Amino acid sequence: MNRTDAILKLEQTAYNIKNIRVRAGLTQQEVAALAIIDPARVIQAEFEIAPLTDLEWQLLLAVCAGRITAFVEDRKY
Repeated sequence: MNRTDAILKLEQTAYNIKNIRVRAGLTQQEVAALAIIDPARVIQAEFEIAPLTDLEWQLLLAVCAGRITAFVEDRKY
């Protein structure tokens, strides 16, 4: 399993939401804008107030996985 696949299979937890966002180098507002999610939803999910929908979670993961993979690939050169 490659790095992107591993990221896309992460379980939605408050810890994973914040951790993947931070590893991607994004603020809550930035990840929300890139994933086309209401920033309040990201904040609520990180503080265990309300989970993201499955679609929101997959969008957030896709944005973060793309940034992390791009960073790792850039570091190889």
